[in-house]
Amino acid sequence: MDPTAIQRLAPSCRLPWHSHDEGYAAIVLEGGYMEAGDGGRVRVTAGHVLVHSPFSGHADWIDGRGAGIVNVPLPLAAALACRSGRTADPEGLVRSLREAPEAASAILSEAVVEATPAEADLPDRLALAMRQEERLSLAHWAAAHRISTRTLTRQFRQCFGLAPARFRWRARTLAAWRAILLESQPLASVAASFGFSDQAHLTRSVRALTGRPPKAWRRGTRATLSD
Repeated sequence: MDPTAIQRLAPSCRLPWHSHDEGYAAIVLEGGYMEAGDGGRVRVTAGHVLVHSPFSGHADWIDGRGAGIVNVPLPLAAALACRSGRTADPEGLVRSLREAPEAASAILSEAVVEATPAEADLPDRLALAMRQEERLSLAHWAAAHRISTRTLTRQFRQCFGLAPARFRWRARTLAAWRAILLESQPLASVAASFGFSDQAHLTRSVRALTGRPPKAWRRGTRATLSD
């Protein structure tokens, strides 16, 4: 794949929820869209840079004017370290990455200087709560916000493209996977920290999301991330 080829997104189309095995940065050159992902929803316009870690997922609703983006593949360390935001010169960022692809992490870290605010309606507040509370009760949360569980579930699915339970599983498993790679605590402790019933539960979830168990990730990536 050409890391600087422009991808044209057709006006008023929808890209259903999908994920990528490899990390990448999406640099928006023109147009806009709403992206709903594991980290919440964000309104994207020209100048946005969205960093996607491996196995992260999202759905996209393209604006009526369409959009033009460049997807730049990132090595694992860069995909975990770099953050989404905005750049004042998206075309210049693409040129820099074309000239020095091996320095993608440093280039992105320097060019992306502003955080990307998330949406803040009820489905987004639920998404944030599910990322922060491992054992959140959907029924209790809905009652506290004076909405039925059925209506809340329907609204969430409309906004994110998947059900709350699936979103919560993905968010928890992704967070645990990152901890497995970046931290040294025992896997049993990781399981407890992220609300899994035990280490076996953690292992099943990580394998289902990534195709590999936690121990294989630690053996295979620790040296790469420390370089």
